[in-house]
Amino acid sequence: MDASPDKTALRTLARQRRRALAVTQRIQAQAEVASILQQRIARHGWRRIAGYAAVASELDLSPLYAQLDVELALPAIEDAGLMQFRRWQPGEPLVPGPFAIAQPDRLAVVIEPHAFDAVLLPLLGFDGRGVRLGSGAGYYDRCFAFRCRQTGPVLIGVAFAVQQFDALPVDPWDVRLDAVVSERGWQDISG
Repeated sequence: MDASPDKTALRTLARQRRRALAVTQRIQAQAEVASILQQRIARHGWRRIAGYAAVASELDLSPLYAQLDVELALPAIEDAGLMQFRRWQPGEPLVPGPFAIAQPDRLAVVIEPHAFDAVLLPLLGFDGRGVRLGSGAGYYDRCFAFRCRQTGPVLIGVAFAVQQFDALPVDPWDVRLDAVVSERGWQDISG
């Protein structure tokens, strides 16, 4: 995209938007997103879900995890720089991983990415076409690259509404979202 800002500038703007939310806005939005997700998970009968451990100003789903009766896993970054998902239950300890992101212990059972019903992805920005602006390391894009050849889990971006952009730049390796959930509701991504 020619005249659009580069991804680095967009990441900075998205972080600023997210950090600018008042504590009361953040708490209300997290409760609304958790409620929406809980209803969707029950409606679709999803039994195996990948989540994430929130860092910095990301939308925190930990209260939701404690209410779910599903097999849950969280991402873990390996020494080789690859991401895998490890089984985790609320209350189990997490260990510090790269970038100060908490992750399940190395001894936790690994679940392959294609085995999930749904994956809840953190993000910095999103648009109505399902383009996800992540932190820039490409872990999710590499992990779910198989989706360009076969179907896989439903990829759901989790965000505050202020993280939506009109149109984000797209690279050939970017894996698109199937839906986004924010305090404004569930947004299916068409086509």
